[in-house]
Amino acid sequence: MAWQSPLMPSFNNSPPVGLHSYATKGPCHRSDHAIFKETHMARRMIATFEIAEGKEEETLSIVRELTRHVRNEPGNLALVPHREADHPERITIYEAYVDDAAFQRHLDADYVRSFNDRLKNCARGGSSIVVQLDEIPL
Repeated sequence: MAWQSPLMPSFNNSPPVGLHSYATKGPCHRSDHAIFKETHMARRMIATFEIAEGKEEETLSIVRELTRHVRNEPGNLALVPHREADHPERITIYEAYVDDAAFQRHLDADYVRSFNDRLKNCARGGSSIVVQLDEIPL
């Protein structure tokens, strides 16, 4: 029987790759969303950009490299890159950190600076647009 997420329907019958638990650093498939309940002070955001013409391979490479580094940062709750289904040149990266200090350590990391420098040549407009997110209390 194929794996099925309790949170969402499966479109390709494979487990999602992405959201990582700070405690376990493994895929987070918990239906109770406990990781988010425990981190109400978390810093969350999305970064979006469009891949410049002829830069798809390089861009995806640096996004994968950044993802591998950031998911191992102390204080990182999630870094999940996405492509829009109807516009695959559009990239959205969801990020979450336990607090402002963890986010600042992230910004100070050499590999983050390198990513942002390399993104200048890969993204239309030379950078991403970052939007800070606040959770809607239930």
